[in-house]
Amino acid sequence: MARFLAWAGRQLGVVPPRPREVQQNLDLRRATDLAAGLVGQDSPRVDGAELHALLTPQVQRLFAAALEADRIQVERRHRYDEGAGRDPDDFGGHLSRRAASSGTGFPAAALRRVEELLGFHVAVQESSIAGAGRGLFLKGRTKAGTVIALYPGTVLLPGHIMQIPNVFDFLYPDDGHFLFSRYDGALIDARGAAQPPLAPDEDAFRRHLHSHLFSEPMPTPARDNIFGVGHLSNHPPAGSAPNAMMVGYDFESSMFRASADDAESLASLIPNAYFRPPSLIRGTYSPTVMMQSVILLATRDLEDEEVLTDYRLSPNQERPAWYAPVDSEEELRRWNEQAPVASSSVET
Repeated sequence: MARFLAWAGRQLGVVPPRPREVQQNLDLRRATDLAAGLVGQDSPRVDGAELHALLTPQVQRLFAAALEADRIQVERRHRYDEGAGRDPDDFGGHLSRRAASSGTGFPAAALRRVEELLGFHVAVQESSIAGAGRGLFLKGRTKAGTVIALYPGTVLLPGHIMQIPNVFDFLYPDDGHFLFSRYDGALIDARGAAQPPLAPDEDAFRRHLHSHLFSEPMPTPARDNIFGVGHLSNHPPAGSAPNAMMVGYDFESSMFRASADDAESLASLIPNAYFRPPSLIRGTYSPTVMMQSVILLATRDLEDEEVLTDYRLSPNQERPAWYAPVDSEEELRRWNEQAPVASSSVET
């Protein structure tokens, strides 16, 4: 009852919002401004539904381009398997220089087609940040407010997480920082999509534990999506600013129906899979949401550069020596569930 009264008070404006809610509203405001500005609109009222409506046409275009890339890749594989020879753009052990340098495993013809459709494609290559390993790059150019990549991996809903005994043994260590927590409590675990892959013993432990708990293998996405590499964006070094932001996004069951002939193929390109199938009994099922996910949104115009996102690691846990906070106040609000903040202290 106390929680309900507190929630009702915040909805009515009687009780100040909690710091985490303040930061959530700030992030929502920023993402909405960016997405609205891209299409020349004034920012609408700020709520999740408005932002989703602005982002969905972009996501649909991104998936249409990804489907073109997938078809080119399948066609090339078929030609190669039939011994029809190969051209300079082939793949596998015979990647062209451009395709090999993209790090996505797609042939150069697919990259060209995506760039024709969108004005850019994404690539995975050595980071410009010393010691960071591989990073995510945008090739071509695009405007602020553009959806540029997708965050792949296994989706654990709050109801799933509650089912896992010794949950911290399952989730940690996360030395590569591939776990992403959405504001609604959904957790995206991209370690299965890591490049290079997880250590065999660590990955085997996670899969064994899942099979032991649920008598079924861990699910994987149906197909590769050329944009499903958002987890490989790096955190900016000290003195640098991010040029993209992570935004929670729900794939709705109806979003691909307009493309009736390709609806199933487009849906299969979602680079996420549920940890367990959603269940009405466990409170993890939604009749309208096909998959919870995360997209990367450009926060400024980009051209042939590395994509950097603020990891916003919790200040309540030990953080690596290389990590430099982008905005300490945002971090504190993001991970603070406690004392309310006076509504006049932060613009929402």
